[in-house]
Amino acid sequence: MYNKNLIYSYILDFVKSNDLRHEVHEFLSGAIMIDIWKDNKFFVLQIEKERVGFSLVDDNDPEFSTVPDQSYSDFENFKINFEKELC
Repeated sequence: MYNKNLIYSYILDFVKSNDLRHEVHEFLSGAIMIDIWKDNKFFVLQIEKERVGFSLVDDNDPEFSTVPDQSYSDFENFKINFEKELC
């Protein structure tokens, strides 16, 4: 089940409790983008009304895109993969 507010709160709690550098960008459309830096990696999360996107920006894919590397409409699947990448 997808809940935009739950995912947003979870991500913010996670980055703060793990002391990860991050920036939040909120848009008039209601979309939220969160940039996260961990070690030498840069991740971008796109939280939208019905899904959350997750991308790793690196030398193999240095361009920003509106299409995320991975997209989730289910909180549990997102959480598993998010923690796998950031833990």
